[in-house]
Amino acid sequence: MKISILLILVGISVGKAADIQSDVEEILKSEFTSNCEISLHKQELPDELKSQTEKQVQQKFLKSYVYIWKICRQDSLKGFAVLDNTYGKSLPITFLVVFSPAAEILRVDIIRYREPYGGAIGSRRWLDQFIGKSSGEEFKVDRDIDSISGATISVNSVARGVQKLTLVMEHIISEKLLNCPTSHLPIKSAAKR
Repeated sequence: MKISILLILVGISVGKAADIQSDVEEILKSEFTSNCEISLHKQELPDELKSQTEKQVQQKFLKSYVYIWKICRQDSLKGFAVLDNTYGKSLPITFLVVFSPAAEILRVDIIRYREPYGGAIGSRRWLDQFIGKSSGEEFKVDRDIDSISGATISVNSVARGVQKLTLVMEHIISEKLLNCPTSHLPIKSAAKR
C-alpha cells in the first residue's frame, strides 16, 4: 500500500514538472522564431555565487540549481530563459525570466502561482516593467517596481527573485558556461525574434 501511494506521488510530481517544462517551451516558442533551437540545462550554482547573490538580494535560493534554456540560431546565441522558484506568503511561486545574450531581461512570466491571493503579479502589465533591466539596476518595490495592493509579499518576493536571476545570468555569460552550438531541441513557431 505504501509503495503504491509513493509511486502515485512520484508520478504526480513528474507530471507537474513535465507540465512546467511544456509551459516554458510554449512561452519560448512565442518569443523566438522557428529557426531557433533550444537546449535545457540544469545549472548548479557555485557556492560563492549563491552566497554572494543571496546576500546582495536578501533572498535565499530554494535549490542549489536553476533550469536554463539556451536559445540559438545556427551558431549564434539568441538568448536564455531561466526558471526558478521563490516563496510567496507560504507557497512557492515558479517564474521564468527570458534574457538577451547580453543578460538584459526580455520577458518575465509567472509559470505557477499557488497562493490564494495576489495573483495579479501574473498580469502582463506588472511583469512588463522588468523588460530592459539587468544586473546593474535596482529592483526596489515602490521605487523601481510597482507594488500591487493585496500582493505585497508576492511582489517583493518575485522582484527579488528576478534580481537574483539577473546576477546569475551575468555570471553564466561572463564565465561562458553555456555556449552555442550544442545539441538542441528545435522550436517550431513563427514568432517575432
